[in-house]
Amino acid sequence: MTNSPGTVAVVVPVYNEPTWIGRCVDRVVSEIERSSFALDRVVIVDDGSTDGTAEEVDRLARSHQRVEVVHQANSGRFLARRAGLERVRSDFVLLVDSRVLLEDGSLQYLADHLTPDAVVWNGHVEVLTDGNPFATFWDTMTKIAWSEYFSEPRLTHFGLERFDHYPKGTGCFFAPREVLERGFAQFSTYFDDLRNASDDTSLIRDIASTRDIWISPGFGCSYVSRSTLRLFVSHAFQRGTFFVDGHLRRGARFAPVIVAFVPLSVLAMVVAALEPLLGVAMIVSVFLFAAAATAAKRQPARAILVVGMLAPLFVAVYGFGIWRGLALVARSRFR
Repeated sequence: MTNSPGTVAVVVPVYNEPTWIGRCVDRVVSEIERSSFALDRVVIVDDGSTDGTAEEVDRLARSHQRVEVVHQANSGRFLARRAGLERVRSDFVLLVDSRVLLEDGSLQYLADHLTPDAVVWNGHVEVLTDGNPFATFWDTMTKIAWSEYFSEPRLTHFGLERFDHYPKGTGCFFAPREVLERGFAQFSTYFDDLRNASDDTSLIRDIASTRDIWISPGFGCSYVSRSTLRLFVSHAFQRGTFFVDGHLRRGARFAPVIVAFVPLSVLAMVVAALEPLLGVAMIVSVFLFAAAATAAKRQPARAILVVGMLAPLFVAVYGFGIWRGLALVARSRFR
């Protein structure tokens, strides 16, 4: 084993994930033990789970010497991650979500590629589709949205100028503890309730203003997507709200999209209400446009069909999520 690059702690927020939290933590512990990092601890923050998750994380703490558990009232992922971060004193911190499974050798890859300039890393995420149409949808949309990277996955980095052109998220994110502490301390949101805040885009955007974010398939992980229509709808609605908080920022690539969305969505609802047949035509148009855009990115036939079929529902639900986000902004500003 080569010399240790330092100590690393892991923070895992979890809410109602009794099936996946054990696999996530077991994989994290295994990967750290195989790497040249020295493990400080793994902090699991149970964010007010209402199923058997609390009992499962307590079992994990008994099974792993270095696993600690924090139970708190439901407060959202941002405060859950912050609660975990406050418990550690390591050189580095790895943020991992409960449905994320690290790939073999990913942490040793980090250990081998750490330099004074390359200390902040975003995980290369592959969505596990496995016949799940909702996972196929998210996987395809991710690869289309961040095609600059996914068209040729490679070791690269980006700062604030190219921030909105690359995938990023705190579902698998590695950085020096001091960098994360400063980011959490400086975190800003438009919303009063942090459970609605964009807990990853806003945080990483602030970090990218002073540090480049590195990404590579070598530091990879798999994400297990939700597999039911109800959870798909709930997730799309939540992501629409997060989109407002994370991207309604000066200079952000997608800020004009949010501004344009308001009159366009109002117009679409008025037209659909006055002329139902035109409403049906708009739904068909969304299907055709989404399928054509997916085909243009050379995605498989199954992905083209799935994206086309789910796009009208997604656009509607995501749009309502955006409206909710805008309403929360207004409520916060005019209070």
